[in-house]
Amino acid sequence: MASSAVSTEDPTVAVPSRLGQGHPHTNQALDVIGVGFAPHPCTSFFLGDAERDGVRFWTSMSREILEMLRPGAQPLYALPSASEPEGVAFAYVWRPGAVLFNIPKTEAMVQAAVQAPWDASGDLWHRLMLDVYAAHGPFVNIDFIAVRPERARAGLGRQLLGAILREADAGCLATLAQGLEQPGPAGPEGANAAGGGSTAATGQEGGSPAAGGGGAGAEAEGGAAGCRGLAVFLAASSPDSEAWYGRHGFQVLHRFHERVAGVPGSYYLTFMVRPPRGASGGWNAVAA
Repeated sequence: MASSAVSTEDPTVAVPSRLGQGHPHTNQALDVIGVGFAPHPCTSFFLGDAERDGVRFWTSMSREILEMLRPGAQPLYALPSASEPEGVAFAYVWRPGAVLFNIPKTEAMVQAAVQAPWDASGDLWHRLMLDVYAAHGPFVNIDFIAVRPERARAGLGRQLLGAILREADAGCLATLAQGLEQPGPAGPEGANAAGGGSTAATGQEGGSPAAGGGGAGAEAEGGAAGCRGLAVFLAASSPDSEAWYGRHGFQVLHRFHERVAGVPGSYYLTFMVRPPRGASGGWNAVAA
């Protein structure tokens, strides 16, 4: 899923700090994702004790995804500063075949009663990512946009999304490669998801907890300069988030909504794509 708060304010342009593994303030940024997503309805759906484990669940997920990316990747965007983050986004360029998606510590917290929809959403998530890649080539994947609850509706989510979209529209893979993995063997990787990428969880607007890809060949795919508009993919995790992303140019690919008898909360995902700048013919217009 992608975001934890929807803002309708018109913010001034902000330039987020970029963080990754080894940065002295990465833990603070991941904590923002944890506290931002903990109140989401899918938290009580996934966990037996959401009040006790909610923050730890989302922090664990974002940390395990971060650890799958190459050393030196900087997929975290923080506002207003790296040292005191109040809003955080997690986004990177994705392509298949780079990393086997694996978040065992997070998956161990998912209660058995919801394992089937968890697995089904992961399979669907990955298939849709492959479809978007087939249509557009490497694309920006937003896993999370989260804001501290006390700072909700202050414009931070819009500023973070705006920063990501500006980079995607510039489409310089040499710059966006801060979030790329080194290329691995060709072929599909496994995917499982926990609601919020994601994204892609985001209350909340959405992206997918899926592995990043790319690397040395990415710039060549983008042309000699490595610059072209890139598509952006995420999963909105509420009707309000779906509408919010729709106002930013995202189009619906697929809706996934699950409830389980006797389990509180629900699992709501709307997978969405924003086509590359200048693409025509809808989301499936090939831009690669």
